[in-house]
Amino acid sequence: MFLDNADKKATNKKCKLCNFWHENQSHILKCRQLATIKKLIYEVSEAMGTSRRELMHTYGWLFNTNKEGTKSLNPTICALIRIYWRTVYRNLTHKKREKVKFNPYRVKQEILRHLMSRILAYQSEKQIFNMMRKYSSLQHILPKKAADLVSPLGNLNVKTGTLTIKNELKTIFKKYKVWTDFNLEVQKNESSAQQSPQH
Repeated sequence: MFLDNADKKATNKKCKLCNFWHENQSHILKCRQLATIKKLIYEVSEAMGTSRRELMHTYGWLFNTNKEGTKSLNPTICALIRIYWRTVYRNLTHKKREKVKFNPYRVKQEILRHLMSRILAYQSEKQIFNMMRKYSSLQHILPKKAADLVSPLGNLNVKTGTLTIKNELKTIFKKYKVWTDFNLEVQKNESSAQQSPQH
């Protein structure tokens, strides 16, 4: 992230959130104004099966690795952290340019909405796989590696491509009003298609 402390044109180098410490990467990692948002990330990571202890260090937040920097974190956790940084930086920039108040709740919603959209995109892709198996001669199933990769999110049926999201994650998504039940939507669409008159 390009923060104000590194911006030669910035007249005020103080953090846009706390307005006290210099705004640099070291400070942004521990700025108290981001504490509630980071707490959400810990909650989501634990719902995915990764202890918050695996993230509570610089290497985890900056490089997506363990504390020793020798092993990468689970890809889903890495994606979550990237979404966190991009969303926080976008809102910091918005605050500076548009003079809009930094709203932690809105930022948390944005993070979860982005994560939900990524999950929905994955589910949509796997639905296409299911349709190909259902209406063509395609017989192969998804590899176990595919199921293992998304296991932090839920259970992937390698035959149908259906991803069932963990209840712990559903609870968080629903709390922030960003939950969309992809499988339910598919069922509704299929039901509507069957009930519509044929011409």
